[in-house]
Amino acid sequence: MHGWDLAKAIGEPHPITGDVAGALVEHTEPQLGDLQGIGIFAPPVAVGSGVDPASRLVALLGRDPDWS
Repeated sequence: MHGWDLAKAIGEPHPITGDVAGALVEHTEPQLGDLQGIGIFAPPVAVGSGVDPASRLVALLGRDPDWS
């Protein structure tokens, strides 16, 4: 996520591929409550069902995929 944050901050493409994002979503979703409970991530950002895996991942972890 830090790579996404930095890329967005400097206006570069994010480095998260679809395959990696999809795997991370599957791994992260079951742990999301625990991660949010200790303050690591903000609450999920609502996105549509048709978003790409990287956008789904960053939204799940409390970031707005459309932020610039």
